[in-house]
Amino acid sequence: MNVFTRKLFPVVFLAFVATNLHGQALPVPAPADPFNRLSPQSSMISFLEDCRSKNFERAARYLDLEKMSRDERRTKGPGFAQQLGEVLDRDVDFDVAISTPLLRAS
Repeated sequence: MNVFTRKLFPVVFLAFVATNLHGQALPVPAPADPFNRLSPQSSMISFLEDCRSKNFERAARYLDLEKMSRDERRTKGPGFAQQLGEVLDRDVDFDVAISTPLLRAS
């Protein structure tokens, strides 16, 4: 490289980077979800872990109970979570299904 190219390259490079980044926001990491609802699979695994550890109040937070009042969610939600956990535990293949990554078609 000659002297002119060595001096010009950083200027051109910075101009290129500056024009390509103009108006683009830097990615902001998503806040951590205390319930590990990062995917449907992780939600189901965490729901079952909470049910198996008898933490039905926490397990109820995975259920869609928005149509219920707050008081109903607090009183009935843990019971619904317990019932669903028991139903899912009856199927021995269910644990395998949620812990196996989806296969992609070739």
